[in-house]
Amino acid sequence: MVKMKRVWQFGAVGLASMMLLAGCSSKSNKEGQATASTGAVGLSVKSGVYVVPDGKKASDSKKYLALNIKIDNKTKKALSVSSYDMSLYDKDGNKMADTSVYDDDNGFQELESGNISGGKSTTGYVVFNVQKGQEYELHYKGNDGEEKQKDVKVKIDADKYPDHTKQMTKLAKEYVDQVFLGAKADDKAALTNDLQKEHDDFKTAFAERLGKQFDNYKPSTAELQKVVTSFNQINAKKATVEYSVAEMLPKAAIIYVKPEVINFDDVDFEAIIDDFTDKNEDKYDDYEKATQDAEKYLLQQLPTKFESAKVSTPEYMDGEGYKVKLVKEKGKWTVDSEDSSDNYDFGELQTAFMGGLDD
Repeated sequence: MVKMKRVWQFGAVGLASMMLLAGCSSKSNKEGQATASTGAVGLSVKSGVYVVPDGKKASDSKKYLALNIKIDNKTKKALSVSSYDMSLYDKDGNKMADTSVYDDDNGFQELESGNISGGKSTTGYVVFNVQKGQEYELHYKGNDGEEKQKDVKVKIDADKYPDHTKQMTKLAKEYVDQVFLGAKADDKAALTNDLQKEHDDFKTAFAERLGKQFDNYKPSTAELQKVVTSFNQINAKKATVEYSVAEMLPKAAIIYVKPEVINFDDVDFEAIIDDFTDKNEDKYDDYEKATQDAEKYLLQQLPTKFESAKVSTPEYMDGEGYKVKLVKEKGKWTVDSEDSSDNYDFGELQTAFMGGLDD
């Protein structure tokens, strides 16, 4: 009888443990996926990624972690769901602040409030302020309309989720260096843009704008391209460009690009014209011919003045820089270089790297 009683006691303990585990089982893996269940409700963290919501600033001590979660209603009754039912706690029990992210264009769907029918599920992102290197616990408290459900809990390790902040600024720099500053094209470039073609198109457009500055002399394409090439080479040596993240979501990012570049307003044209006048005093009796030759001389001598020209931030640029948009499709990133009213900043950035020459 004693032996049987002990067996029953151990069996009861084991059975209670199994029931406890069934009541709120939880597991996670190294990719940051995690699941938990109370039997009535299942909570899964499908993936996670660091984001930068529009208008927010991320830092080493404050980052925004977006968790893509799935909630399963395992009952036959409707279950009320809201992002307000989700809470994230640190190891000391402090509740972390949540953040709303609004995005209509790039597939970032926050967890929506509403009812889940019996046997159905819903997915969406929830975003919290976190610190890397810390561990957290995600709680979900559902409501079936009659009584509150027990919290479903999953462990969250903030280090298991990717942060693409540096990658985004690196991609923007790759584009600027190769397209606007003429750096050697990299066959292993991470962007899907045809950077060599876009550089050639940039130089062609630059040359066309430069040609429009001359009223009397009509430069050849070769003459204009020579000046453009010289400008790009010296600009590449003198210019400085700062990059920062304005907004970053799983499939889209906006990067601030803040250049200090050569501007034609700071090139010493007057010295070139004075030099031409000194060398050709009393040589012309035909004003039209004189102006043609003066403009030709100006074009030829322009490259000699680029080195001494100062660099500056464009006059009408917003304080943090021009916004460059990147979009992710099929796992690859592309800089949006389309000439459109919706992409106004890109056109302004292009103008800045053309020395401020308007179209």
